[in-house]
Amino acid sequence: MSADNIPPFFSASRDMFYLSALLFGLGAGCLLHALRRRITTRFKNRMVALMFFIFSLFVVALAFTCVYSRLEIFQIFPCLIIASIFAVVSAAALRFPRTVAFPLIILGGVFSIWTAYTFLRFPPMDRGTSGLVSIYNGEDGIFIHFEPRNRADRFSPAAADIGPLEADAPLAIQLALISMDPAIPLIGAQKRGIVSLIQKSGEAVFTEKRLTGSLFRKWYSLLSQEALSGMIDISLSFKEIQVDTSGFTPEMSLTVFFDGEQLFFKPAW
Repeated sequence: MSADNIPPFFSASRDMFYLSALLFGLGAGCLLHALRRRITTRFKNRMVALMFFIFSLFVVALAFTCVYSRLEIFQIFPCLIIASIFAVVSAAALRFPRTVAFPLIILGGVFSIWTAYTFLRFPPMDRGTSGLVSIYNGEDGIFIHFEPRNRADRFSPAAADIGPLEADAPLAIQLALISMDPAIPLIGAQKRGIVSLIQKSGEAVFTEKRLTGSLFRKWYSLLSQEALSGMIDISLSFKEIQVDTSGFTPEMSLTVFFDGEQLFFKPAW
């Protein structure tokens, strides 16, 4: 399933579907606890009451999923696989808290940190047209100004412009784009990216340091293998545009945009 043709409200219904699977697993875990032999009657009654409460929440979440997705979510095989994993793992975690739940908490923390490092720290590129960089003709030559959401360090209050550059050769601006499969919980069907490279006459005038690490590239190269991409689509792609600055008049400027599919630029006089 492509991130470009997902139906409306898919993300909300997908996450609610996974929540319903998680609740079903927790309810099943309470049932497994209640069926244990060496427990007191009071503990068993508590488990049964908790089970009915969790199953009632499960029914509400599943009803929300059915209404919002119009039952289409049940036709997406990767979503069914992930929901099944959530149900089995949550049931096992509640039934065996020491052997299953604690390792899951650690793995969940590691996964959250790694997702933030490889994906969430880049600005979103799927919310309409995004301005990337502005190129303008200053007093001393051509300058490149990063838009606030695409600066080399977007957590700093300011970033220096690149320049001055001579207007004797086109500029090649490259955008690194990370796309997540729609079936992935919470972050699925999202596109994030950042200007990764700017070249002039084959020489780099800017390189995004957060993309130069070999660990980062190897991670996305691994995910793009056919064995994995056939099940879940996570990709790191690059888009490039050439900007000819030789015809820039004094005080002329243009901005490079990304509309979710391609790069383009508009002049601003």
